Amino acid sequence: MEENANKGKPFDGEVYREIRKYQSQKQPNLEMQWWTLLSHHRARNLKQLLRHREFTFAFDAFLEIPALLTGMRISTLHKIIAIRCDEEIVHYLRHIKRFWSELLLHDKTAMNKLDQATVETLQLTAPWPSALDAKILRGKMLNGEIFLRRFQPTRTRGDLGPRETLSAAMKKIYTGINQSADSALAQDSEATVEAVPASLAHRVDLGRRQLYAFVMRYIVKSPKGPAVRIF
Repeated sequence: MEENANKGKPFDGEVYREIRKYQSQKQPNLEMQWWTLLSHHRARNLKQLLRHREFTFAFDAFLEIPALLTGMRISTLHKIIAIRCDEEIVHYLRHIKRFWSELLLHDKTAMNKLDQATVETLQLTAPWPSALDAKILRGKMLNGEIFLRRFQPTRTRGDLGPRETLSAAMKKIYTGINQSADSALAQDSEATVEAVPASLAHRVDLGRRQLYAFVMRYIVKSPKGPAVRIF
């Protein structure tokens, strides 16, 4: 709570996240500190939500992607529940989680780092069928306006040395992380992936090939500079 005091009033999604965290850790004293930040009306709404098993599971799924909770409004939860379209609402919430998970290739680090600006920018866009949406989003990405935390450039052990090829650097940094022992994630559309049988060698090879394919599709311009030996 001291850290939060320095940041100002927390948003509703943050309160929900912290309450659920301390409930799972069975720390009622810390949990209660977050309940005290809610008005009587909002606390009643949240308790009503937590009594609804399917809604709770659906919102809990967003805990893996914190940016999806930034738009949560506890003050309006009672209206959502009162509609009595539980199945449709839960289906939509699951669709949101599934879309962002697949877009980020189920990468836990990327899902945790997704920023609110990116979520708000991509809402109500359709870059696959709409060339205009694709052009606008590509420009924002290249300008660093979206996916801020995921694509922020940093120096890593994969940076090219003066005599190192891109292929050699790829072999050092891509090791098949975040994939199971007997399968690999293969992208089959702009926003979906599927698991396919693969050994460790095949996982690494497939991952590198998909990265090369991604670069070929989306890098529309390169900075001028000396030629770099790739292979």
